[in-house]
Amino acid sequence: MKATSIANHEKTFFEIIKSTDEKEFILIETTISIKGKNKVML
Repeated sequence: MKATSIANHEKTFFEIIKSTDEKEFILIETTISIKGKNKVML
């Protein structure tokens, strides 16, 4: 994949939640604590 097409690939992935090889993904929101830090990732 060309670097210039990555942004478009990510955009379409989040719209249809399928990869180019038709694998379907279930996305859930979650919060992850960063070990040893007082921070979290969303």
